[in-house]
Amino acid sequence: MKVVDLKRFGAADNFSFIDIDVPSPSEHQVLIKVFAFSINPIDYLVRSGQAMKELYSELKPRIIGWDIAGVVESVGKAVKNFKEGDEVFGMINFPGVGKAYGEYVVAHQEHIALKPSNINFVDAAASTLAALTAYKALEILKVKKDDRVLIHGAAGGVGHFAVQIAKSRKAYVIGTASASNHSFVKDMGADEVLDYHVPQYLNVLKNVDKVLESIGGENIEKSLNTMNSDGLIVCLHSRPQDRIEARAKARRISGQSMVVNSDDKDILSIAKLLADGVIHPYVSKTYTIDEIIDAHINIESGKTIGKIVVTV
Repeated sequence: MKVVDLKRFGAADNFSFIDIDVPSPSEHQVLIKVFAFSINPIDYLVRSGQAMKELYSELKPRIIGWDIAGVVESVGKAVKNFKEGDEVFGMINFPGVGKAYGEYVVAHQEHIALKPSNINFVDAAASTLAALTAYKALEILKVKKDDRVLIHGAAGGVGHFAVQIAKSRKAYVIGTASASNHSFVKDMGADEVLDYHVPQYLNVLKNVDKVLESIGGENIEKSLNTMNSDGLIVCLHSRPQDRIEARAKARRISGQSMVVNSDDKDILSIAKLLADGVIHPYVSKTYTIDEIIDAHINIESGKTIGKIVVTV
């Protein structure tokens, strides 16, 4: 089978294509013929050696990626919920080694779900790591009706799902995005959108109950300044510094950092949200597997709207 091999950490042109044997599923795994996989910022961080380097250093071939959609080819003897021919999607073995960048992949049965019939493989692949991150964060935040929720990076992969899920819970949603993406974030359902390029852009905002923070650094402290006492904040990329944690505690604001995990088993919840039409992935660009370098250059630009997906 054809896979994308990362010859060495660094630039996107370190990818090459090789042929390897099709893997065999263990007793709790399924073998999936991959029709599409999506790319996230963590993918280029791994590729460039900025994340998970120890985990991937000794792997040969070095196949990255986690988000897939495809068709079950075979199942292990202990698999009960899937059979050959099932259309499935999921986030495989995150934050471990997923090996999504190829024509076939093996996945633990609890890391995948049946693909809803109302979406295609591209949209299913897009609705994995980013959607799962948004869902888990909003679960931790306990977002409910009439909450004032601030979502940073609202035009991105995680952000555009978070806006939709928060609105489905009847929250009042304030998103942050560059000015050129304000109409997109509004279309996702946001009630207000702030331009993060404007200096002190958060100074106009008060009485926020919940924050989904995805930028890190001083933006965490600025977000705290918008919040009510007894508020909640979830930070995706960094843990607040001690002084920021002390300030939050003094105002009775609870906060935590968060990493999504395939073992959370939330993929079934995402499948239902998709089937019910509660969330709709926005795929801004689709590439073929032969265009993997271009796909990585796109995601590394930091300007991706919604999701980008690679077809196999």
